[in-house]
Amino acid sequence: MFKTVNPVLAVIDMAESIRFWQRLGFSVPFSDQEDPAFSDYAGVRRENIEFHLQTFTPEQRGSNKAVSVRVQMENLDALKAIYQEWLPLEIISARLDEKPWGTVEFGFYAPCGTAFFFYVDR
Repeated sequence: MFKTVNPVLAVIDMAESIRFWQRLGFSVPFSDQEDPAFSDYAGVRRENIEFHLQTFTPEQRGSNKAVSVRVQMENLDALKAIYQEWLPLEIISARLDEKPWGTVEFGFYAPCGTAFFFYVDR
């Protein structure tokens, strides 16, 4: 029945957000402007995951409730590979670790303040 879910991230600086996701290997498959850096709405995609970015004023962003996004990886090898790929970028705030709730995961904060965790079940 369900096919996918695409979280919409409230961003203040679209250009900064797009640069961030491109550093992580994401493409920009769509935007509402020819140059995505000047968009009010755009998407970033890598393989089977896609996040939507929407510009907010600082006031609007302040009223937006904080959420975190958890991305389940195919297996532990895939999780370790993406961790190693992104580790040199110095964005990771929660190192790869086994958690007492039964996952192996790592995380970081996107420029918009949203926490992202990539994980596998043990």
